[in-house]
Amino acid sequence: MKEKNKNADINSQVCEDLNLLRKEHSLECDIHCHEEECNHNHEEGEHDCHNHTHSHSHKDECCGHSHSHTEKCACGHHHGHEGHGHGCACCDDTPVKIDKDQKVWQVDKKQLVLVILSAVLLVAAFCMEHFGGEKLFWGYLPVYIVAYLLVAIESFAEGFRGLKEKDFFNENTLMNVASIGAFCIGEFEEGVAVMLLYTIGEIIQGISVRKSKKSIGQLLDIRVDKSLRIESDGSEKLVDTSLLKVGDRVIVNVGEKVPVDGKIVQGQSSFDYSKLTGESVPVELKTGEEILAGTLNLESSVIIEVSKEYSDSTVSKILRLVEEAQHNKPSAEKFVRKFARIYTPAVFAVALIIAVFAPLIKALGMTYTESIAKGLVFLVISCPCALVISTPLTYFGGIGSASRRGILVKGGNYLEILNNIDEICFDKTGTITEGKLKVASIDAEDRQKVVEVAGACEKLSNHPIADCISEYCAVKDRADSGKEIAGKGLVCEYKGKVALLGNIKLMRDYGIEAAEKQDGLTRVYVAYDGKYLGDITLEDSIREGVDKTVDGLKQRGIRTVMLTGDNEAVANKVASKVGIDEYKAGLLPQDKCDYVKACVEEGKKVMFVGDGLNDAPAIKSATIGVCIGGMGNDASVEASDVVLVGGKLTQLDDAFKVAKKTKKIIIQNIAMALGLKFAIMIICLFVSPLMWLAVVADVGVCLLAIFNSMRTLRIKGDKRKEKAKV
Repeated sequence: MKEKNKNADINSQVCEDLNLLRKEHSLECDIHCHEEECNHNHEEGEHDCHNHTHSHSHKDECCGHSHSHTEKCACGHHHGHEGHGHGCACCDDTPVKIDKDQKVWQVDKKQLVLVILSAVLLVAAFCMEHFGGEKLFWGYLPVYIVAYLLVAIESFAEGFRGLKEKDFFNENTLMNVASIGAFCIGEFEEGVAVMLLYTIGEIIQGISVRKSKKSIGQLLDIRVDKSLRIESDGSEKLVDTSLLKVGDRVIVNVGEKVPVDGKIVQGQSSFDYSKLTGESVPVELKTGEEILAGTLNLESSVIIEVSKEYSDSTVSKILRLVEEAQHNKPSAEKFVRKFARIYTPAVFAVALIIAVFAPLIKALGMTYTESIAKGLVFLVISCPCALVISTPLTYFGGIGSASRRGILVKGGNYLEILNNIDEICFDKTGTITEGKLKVASIDAEDRQKVVEVAGACEKLSNHPIADCISEYCAVKDRADSGKEIAGKGLVCEYKGKVALLGNIKLMRDYGIEAAEKQDGLTRVYVAYDGKYLGDITLEDSIREGVDKTVDGLKQRGIRTVMLTGDNEAVANKVASKVGIDEYKAGLLPQDKCDYVKACVEEGKKVMFVGDGLNDAPAIKSATIGVCIGGMGNDASVEASDVVLVGGKLTQLDDAFKVAKKTKKIIIQNIAMALGLKFAIMIICLFVSPLMWLAVVADVGVCLLAIFNSMRTLRIKGDKRKEKAKV
């Protein structure tokens, strides 16, 4: 009875720990109120828990849920949202929906017509003014005013909304003041040109941003909307993939993507996993083997039985994680937004000082008309759109680029932290090693006899070690009978004689003389007909490319540590092979967690890389937790900040490359935007101010920043190409 209560307490604690993981690593809301009810019903170690109801109460935050609110972006645009409907293509900060079919060139026809009419009227008024002179003043002035109002009405409305909300420095207000000021000092064509160019710039920016988002969506083009389902009567029907249920069978033809996770029940083919894992080499799969959604069929048609509904499939998880990753804001993006709120009022103040006080300094020889014109140019330049737009777009591009390589980064903040990692702690089994035992060597005088006896006898056992030896020996014979002795090994009858396969205790129980090898390695001792034949050494094989990955991390100045529950001898051997700086053996999961916590408390930026549920506490405690091995372990995926879907440590190198490239582009955009703006300000102080040039420069800087952000989709040296054969 005490034991049962103990198990119930343990399971209750496990359940609470998993709840904590889900709370701390929630991918849905940044700000929400949880109301959770968790009913525990434990009996003999089994439990049924986690009935959750959530009520959300939040304000001015975009978190993926349908809600109504009015949001003001850092660049000064005010957006009315209704279930995430938005009207600002340039600085929209809601989660970027992955849509490869997004209409890039679709422009509001009404807005386009107004722009064209305004441009025509501007040219007409300009000709009337310069060819007709003052006598046509009352002829061209109304034309200028109409041309101006055609493109300024919407800006007036947005500016007025900003003033009502006590936001005096939003972009629309700045443009309105600058253009009206131009009219007041008699620069009518400048006033119209400012608003016309600003509107055209908004249209171009919208197209550029949509193009960027579409390009990212195309990188993650792994969703299948329609599937060919086999009906109960044997007929075929094209249905929405979301309608597929577990147990349904679907046909996947050559050149088509697998719609949901499942198992091949008929046929065999090779599949392109590059969209999921970044691996360009096709994978051969046959009947009975599992397959993931999003893979491309390259050779022949197969029938797949659905094992997971679409909402639970690998594709759905990847797309959901990538879209929701935008809620985790990096410090660089937060800095840019805070900077924008200071920068704009500061430039506004400088513009006011120039306009009012510059003429009072006789040495400058400036009239009020000139000083006001210069001040208005400063207002136009003060818009921080280039910074506000490009920074989140760059991070999202980095997340998309990493996803194409089979690396899911759950937010730009983690992409940013990757550049500052001091130490990486690795789990051993399943992370550095494959997690599967393989025969390493056979020590025997008659090696062939050991292979024959072991291969025949191990066929009678389902133990992982038995499967490993049986597969290695690959003999046709099979032992007549056998039984397993718990904790010792296997006793069989083979060709009328007794065969023993197990540890040294089994040998001694049957009076077999064998020298025990105490080097910490896994061994199976073999005896037959009362004689000791030899031993088989097994070891967990090291993952391909781990040594190169560790070497690359060292070159980046990152210290490497292996944390394992294995004994000293095994840990030392593995660490030596792959070049790990330090290892700690004989650790329990809590010991690993304690080590990681201690490093973090010392001020180190620590990454922990693991593969199983037992690694979840350490993954959660690290500065960045990495789950290796795909989407199979939901608890580890939830606890981690980065997921290596391809299950290869070599993907860490790609993750660091993407992070470095993203940081470089962020710095370039900030330097370019501020540098060009300040340069134009200085030029306009000493030469005749050109307001239209300031508008063009502002739009140009913004477009340059957007195009530069797109470079995160390409990494130098990446020569992966689609190898699909359609």
